Amino acid sequence: MIFLPDEPTLDLSASKPPSTPTTTTKSPLWRPSLYPFQTQSLSKLAPLEFGALFYEMGLGKSIMAISLFEHWSTLGLRRFIFVCPNSLTETICIEALKWGSTLKFKRFESSARTHRVNTVRSQDWDVLVVNYEALRTLYPEIIRQEPGGIVADEAQALKNRTAMQTRAARAVFKSVKENHGPRLLMTGTPIAKNILDLWSQIDVLSPGPPAEHPLGLGNYNSFERSVAFITRHPRLPQIKFHNFRPEVVKEVTERMAAFSVFKRSAEVLADLPEQTWVTVPLTMGETQKKIYNALRREMLAELSGTDVEPAVREVLKHYDIPAFDPGAFTVSTAFAPVLTMRLAQITSGFVHIDSGANVPLPGNVKLEWLRENLPALTDRDDNNKTVVFARFIYDVDAICKLCDELKIGHVRIDGSTSKDAGSAVEQFQRDPDIRVVVANVQVGGQGFTMTAANTEVFYSNSYRNILRQQALKRIHRISQERPVTYYDLACQRTVDYDILDSLKADHDLAYATLDELKSALINRGDA
Repeated sequence: MIFLPDEPTLDLSASKPPSTPTTTTKSPLWRPSLYPFQTQSLSKLAPLEFGALFYEMGLGKSIMAISLFEHWSTLGLRRFIFVCPNSLTETICIEALKWGSTLKFKRFESSARTHRVNTVRSQDWDVLVVNYEALRTLYPEIIRQEPGGIVADEAQALKNRTAMQTRAARAVFKSVKENHGPRLLMTGTPIAKNILDLWSQIDVLSPGPPAEHPLGLGNYNSFERSVAFITRHPRLPQIKFHNFRPEVVKEVTERMAAFSVFKRSAEVLADLPEQTWVTVPLTMGETQKKIYNALRREMLAELSGTDVEPAVREVLKHYDIPAFDPGAFTVSTAFAPVLTMRLAQITSGFVHIDSGANVPLPGNVKLEWLRENLPALTDRDDNNKTVVFARFIYDVDAICKLCDELKIGHVRIDGSTSKDAGSAVEQFQRDPDIRVVVANVQVGGQGFTMTAANTEVFYSNSYRNILRQQALKRIHRISQERPVTYYDLACQRTVDYDILDSLKADHDLAYATLDELKSALINRGDA
């Protein structure tokens, strides 16, 4: 992952581009309970018509947004919009109540369109909390309300300039701009792949003609050509490779400094407790090994253009496992659907068969490790609580079932519970009977404070480094007073270690090619 560098020492009032006028010269009064670095950041952002808050996870972005909404309201502005992932809509409302905000935060209580439209049109809110998915269809109604300001949280969701949610967000931001209202982006991971991720996010923040784009390099194609030398794959010319120009990247980050704030935890919270990482090597059962090795050999044979061994085909046919079709993929295909999806399912103790069902495998070593260790990791006498992250919904089901068997109180966070995720986290934080959060990493890994826990277990890791970094910060953040430990469960000589290696190297396997897949299959060998 690439982070923006620290802000250079600049006279920001002089370096501010013409397209970033100030909204007011009134000096705001920030609450004394804020950290000094938060007050400093707010004081920089408050006068700007548009700004970006790039806080590393765990530094209090929600409180910053609430503080800015309160400040904007003192300027006579009204009817604000807060956009975020669906799993965080309840969290911001809870935080506003805990903060004692005088503004009324309102989120949708139903997915029915009539309810949502009526909520948007009602006068029963000061801050309307909207998830990105709902924004796709509701943005015309929101624009009609003439909102006086807008904040988009987890703004990396806007990095795809052609996505419907990005275009919808841009339309609302443009409306706020035309109303002379302030706009803010917030994210701890503005750049997941490379600096090209920034262009669309900033285009949403300050929508206008290419010549007025705050990064100063025109439209996306012009920006891409300016920041990088571009080469193309010899066999698939639609695949681009970028060699970035350091001097242009530096110019971009200096322009960003005029309207953005970036803070790392290590810089502003030096007293955060110690972190410990433990990789737990596990040996798969014989059935797991047999299926894993057969699927690995089939993939390798297909990728190499050689015949699949009859014994391999027999194993896969016996367990009703779908054949690997290399024709379905291109050289740019991610590891996810090819390697980490199918092989990692096996290391998690199940297989996805031809009928579409997920079938458990005997002797699931990861689940057995949890069975042996979860009681200690949730021991009341030691005040232990644990968050267990899993990649697959099948894993979440299995872990919740195990918690029931062990009579360990737990809450679940995944797509099926995302609407009420904020309440679930609050219960975990406050209720001594709730000892575990079982979460799908894509839903539960961002935006929540889970500092009641002192342990995280990664039962099955995502190949996406951005999800990993967000998940780590759920327990190591403001208000954590105890040392924290992270456990990675990894089956030996399997894709689990390929994923861990890539995460440690800060390399996202989502962008690996089939050539890299083939090398990994060869190098790792049979389990």
